[in-house]
Amino acid sequence: MVVETGLKAPFLQYVFIEMMNKVDDTLYSGLKVYQETASQAFGNYELILSL
Repeated sequence: MVVETGLKAPFLQYVFIEMMNKVDDTLYSGLKVYQETASQAFGNYELILSL
């Protein structure tokens, strides 16, 4: 699942501030490792602020 939001605010004619947020998570299950199976879960959060 991925969720992404953003906000952009212009100032004057050529300058703007932009803020972006992104969150995702992943779940892997049933991975074959040698004679067994494994599972792994991880998430990520990203914040971008630009001028």
